Amino acid sequence: MNKVAILALAGLMLAHQAGAAEVIGAEAGLEYSDFSSGSDDLDKSSAFGSLEVGFTDQLSIQGDLTFSRLGFVGADSQSLGLHAIYNVAPSVSLGIFAGKDWIEGGNATFYGIEAGGALDRIRGETYLGAIDDGDESYTQFGIRGDFAAYDFLTVGGRFDYVDADISELSRLSVTTAFTNGNFEITGELGRAHAEGENETFFGVGARMNFGQRPGTTFEKRGLISILPGL
Repeated sequence: MNKVAILALAGLMLAHQAGAAEVIGAEAGLEYSDFSSGSDDLDKSSAFGSLEVGFTDQLSIQGDLTFSRLGFVGADSQSLGLHAIYNVAPSVSLGIFAGKDWIEGGNATFYGIEAGGALDRIRGETYLGAIDDGDESYTQFGIRGDFAAYDFLTVGGRFDYVDADISELSRLSVTTAFTNGNFEITGELGRAHAEGENETFFGVGARMNFGQRPGTTFEKRGLISILPGL
């Protein structure tokens, strides 16, 4: 049984034990990114949705689904992620995640641990895990922080890293979001490093947040989410 199935089974067991469940947050949106070189075959376009279901005040399950067009390989891809979340406090969450990326002709499983929290206008999260393509397993790590400068403007940054033994993939960027109610316009500018090459990239996106919170506890995970783009 793979890691995604194990996490899904754990969610079903949690639902059975906890009884009633309710949707506490959700989001859906579109994203686009490209490199500063302007090459048409290096862009990335994505549509995504996330849903979080709570079973108790402390326990919840989050699911992420992303469809992307990766210009650099000329292929469509899909990503499915699941998070089992324990809320230590109203503003502090711990989680385990697992999921799978599919790119035409191949796939990779990802899994790991994560933590997130908020203090006044500052919010952050971090994760540590692995990506397994069936032949090798690679370490993945990331950290992200956001500061709500105003009610309508959030600024922040993120760093993601994958150690693929013979090569490395990393990205470092600044992010921003303009909010109007539950609607957000997002932007990103950063540098990506892969196989000894560095290049600037940019990204833009739009998303709608729903639910009590609104939105979900954690960001998307997996290799496809780490590739330049929001």
